[in-house]
Amino acid sequence: MLAGVLANDGADLSAHESLERAQLQAEDFGILAAEYETLAQVAHQNRFEELLAHSGLGIERLENIRQSPAYGPLLAAVRDAEAHGLDVEETLPRLVAARSLDDAADLAAVIRDRVDRWAQAAGSRRRAASGLIAGLIPRAVGVTNTDMARGLQERAEALQRRAHELAERAIDQNPLWLRQLGARPSDPPFRETWLEAVKTIAAYRERWSIDDDPRPLGSKATARSIEALNQRRLARAAFNTAMRLTHATRTQHPEVTSVAVGLTVNRGPEL
Repeated sequence: MLAGVLANDGADLSAHESLERAQLQAEDFGILAAEYETLAQVAHQNRFEELLAHSGLGIERLENIRQSPAYGPLLAAVRDAEAHGLDVEETLPRLVAARSLDDAADLAAVIRDRVDRWAQAAGSRRRAASGLIAGLIPRAVGVTNTDMARGLQERAEALQRRAHELAERAIDQNPLWLRQLGARPSDPPFRETWLEAVKTIAAYRERWSIDDDPRPLGSKATARSIEALNQRRLARAAFNTAMRLTHATRTQHPEVTSVAVGLTVNRGPEL
């Protein structure tokens, strides 16, 4: 990365400044997330395409799926389902073959929609959000290539660190968006879950360059892609969790200790 920065910045930028810029880019949640998604897509592409091929899709349809802008989000949706404990190997071919795709304008988008609806219907059978990195990015599981698995793990750890740094910075600076989540709970289990929610929201804000918007999730217009819409849903779930924990602290309802960030998306205030 540093070599590329030095090559492109021009003579007016010193090596020291280039190093600082490279370091900032390396720590940016959005850049780390893009790197992780790229590696995960490569790592799982052959396997998922084999599953799609077993569904009866021909070569031409498989190529159309690869070329679709919904292809990456499709792979991410499958990873998300798998990371939450759902049986992708058995179910994906059945989802594809369940109904005709003859009238589908975008095969990848249609299949992704089927995967999403299946995952939502599975509901309570899904594991908690531990399968999500920083509450936003589905982990790539079952990667057999050692180098690829190591690269994914390194980036996953970097993403978690960055989300923690962003949350701690927000707690120190106490911006308006954080104040809308309510006071940090004093009870240790509540406090830990509340902090995980803050990590998710802070990571979402940096991922989609929300910057100084006082609304916790910024404008809805920020979420223009499938990936952004899905992560906004997860970030909103984190917001709802933080609000429930704050309310529980005030009203002393201990049953909410079982609330897990990102498991449910309840209706709440406009964000």
